[in-house]
Amino acid sequence: MVNIEQGFTDPTDIIKTSLQLGKPVIIVHFAYRLNVFGYGMFQGRTNFGFHDQRRAIEWVQKHISGFGGDPENITLAGESAGGIAVHAHIHGPCPVRGIKRAVLQSGSLYLTPPAPAPVGHVIMKELELICQTTDLQTLPLRDLLTGMGKLGFKNWWLNQEDRIFSQGAEDAVWPITDTVGLESIVVGDCQWESRGFEAGIAALGLNRLEEIFSQYTPIGAAVAQLYNIDFQSMESTKPRIGAFINDLKFAFASDALSLMENKAGRRRCYRYIVDQPNPWNPSAGAHHAVDLLLLFGGYDYTNDEGAVQVSQDMRKRWIHFMYGDEPWGGNDVYAFGPAGKSGAIGKEELARRRRVQCFDGLRKIGWANCQALATRLMSARGKVEEAYL
Repeated sequence: MVNIEQGFTDPTDIIKTSLQLGKPVIIVHFAYRLNVFGYGMFQGRTNFGFHDQRRAIEWVQKHISGFGGDPENITLAGESAGGIAVHAHIHGPCPVRGIKRAVLQSGSLYLTPPAPAPVGHVIMKELELICQTTDLQTLPLRDLLTGMGKLGFKNWWLNQEDRIFSQGAEDAVWPITDTVGLESIVVGDCQWESRGFEAGIAALGLNRLEEIFSQYTPIGAAVAQLYNIDFQSMESTKPRIGAFINDLKFAFASDALSLMENKAGRRRCYRYIVDQPNPWNPSAGAHHAVDLLLLFGGYDYTNDEGAVQVSQDMRKRWIHFMYGDEPWGGNDVYAFGPAGKSGAIGKEELARRRRVQCFDGLRKIGWANCQALATRLMSARGKVEEAYL
């Protein structure tokens, strides 16, 4: 679930590679409603974007054979918000049926879980006050967009919905349901997913950051100790807070889901990590969405031979997975990069590349207990004074 209009998600290279391998694939992108149109609450109904996705999946199952596809061999894949959506569709008491394989790239319900319904109702009331109306559905589009800008949410989220979502126990917060027909999943993360939040962290300033951690004590104190956050300088504090956000929202999910899946043994679970940096700005590292760049190959980065090698390897392994082959050993973690080198790594090497000891610490503190602190640090709100169409 990605936007085909963006160059770096053009599927042409994946399709070319699939033909070269003798394993042709059909890739279907689908659009769905976003922000308040997709995830607002109107007359007791919500998650319109989520249900748009379900209708699209049903359409593929019904009609893909007319394009030469196999309705019994569907892989549902998404990155970031798309990963959240994929996880949502294969989770809970009412998972989507007929999906054989799933790919969760840098996104899951651990990144943005469904919010309690009362939260959604409060937000909609706040939007009504800003727009000075009790009927948002008949408000002119420009006025509604202006109100949304003043409300200031950068992202909208899934809302709790009866018979759709269910949270597990603390040691298995967002498990994958025993979904009918789901045979295998791929789950993974990039090395520095939280790079994009660093500017917002720095903008808060050391004093304000320390105040925020104090406000959420004892959780804040436990997190500060776990990540050695001392608030002595922004140079040391910013990356350590970034590491906390990175782990809680992204890397912890890969670890938790793979551990749960391997323990349950209901299906095969393949875990990967991406450590190949941005080919145009290596100092930024393997940041959020660089995996899309490598997988789709939509831009010319032949200046970076390592990125080209990783890109080619990733496409081949994703295609093998879509055909039901093992992309790599089921007990291994597969590392894409750095320096153009890819391959399976053991537990010791994984511990050198990811903060595995911090995952255990987050389990002790409680993943759910850390959410309010992380949300505040991620600065999820920012006002826009004028809407445009």
